[in-house]
Amino acid sequence: MYNTISDTPITNEDIQALYNKIDKKRFFKPETSHLDYTVANSQQCKDGDPHPNEAGHKDWAKQLKEFIDVNNLRTI
Repeated sequence: MYNTISDTPITNEDIQALYNKIDKKRFFKPETSHLDYTVANSQQCKDGDPHPNEAGHKDWAKQLKEFIDVNNLRTI
């Protein structure tokens, strides 16, 4: 599990309760998002379009795979 877009503060109590139940050991980079990472590393498709370009997808996927492998997350 990971954030695809920037987090906004959770103001709804029900949503906060659900968020608190997430197993953070299985959450990739909970302090950031794919969007934030893409922008910070200049890996957007083009100016004004924050979607990741090919390098942005490959870089994020490589890190995600490493996280999965290191934490043995291929099992439930």
